[in-house]
Amino acid sequence: MAELPRPTAARLRQPSWRDTRLVVGVVLVLLSMAIGAKVVAAADDTVPMYAAVASLVPGQPVTQRDVRRVDVQLGADRNRYVVADHDIAPDTFALRDVRPGELLPTSALGTKADINLKPVSVPVDSGAAAQISAGSIVDVWVNAKDPSSASEKYGNPVKTLEAAPCPASLMPAATAWARHRARPPCRSWSRRPGSRRSSRPSTRAPGSRWSRCRGRPTRPAREPIRRHRGQ
Repeated sequence: MAELPRPTAARLRQPSWRDTRLVVGVVLVLLSMAIGAKVVAAADDTVPMYAAVASLVPGQPVTQRDVRRVDVQLGADRNRYVVADHDIAPDTFALRDVRPGELLPTSALGTKADINLKPVSVPVDSGAAAQISAGSIVDVWVNAKDPSSASEKYGNPVKTLEAAPCPASLMPAATAWARHRARPPCRSWSRRPGSRRSSRPSTRAPGSRWSRCRGRPTRPAREPIRRHRGQ
């Protein structure tokens, strides 16, 4: 009886880089990663922009501490806002109101020469001043004294300033003003004459009796009486 041939057992071999299947697998993994990264990058069409950290009011210097970087999708409107690819220039001032978290428009920034506003202080009572903070919008009403009247007579209230922004809160000065029986001022901005929306340069006419800031009438502060030695 003839002997049958004995089959040779297949033994596992150590994988090698010359294995075609290994090379094809690595190429497929790298190709899928590259395609996935490209798709994600195309879908994430965000650009870094500057947003205001706190309220910015006209005439306020704007520094790097007043803004923060945010990534947003704007499309064609991206040219209207400040891109966060550079620092804020040293001579930069706010030209209009910017709310906290609002993107910084390019039209809201300029140099000191571009400011067409000037600060004006309006005396108000402490109750009204407590409700006013930096960035508040106020209307100023004035009761002017009637020059034709011999007695202390005042006319009807007239709106002197409309939608005037308050650049800062002056409540810390209330203690010093209270010593002279005065009120802490509400500091607002009025436009210089010759601008697009000009207003009166002063918020209180001479001899006026009543002024109102944010809808609350208040009496103007009296000048303190100073006594000198020897009197």
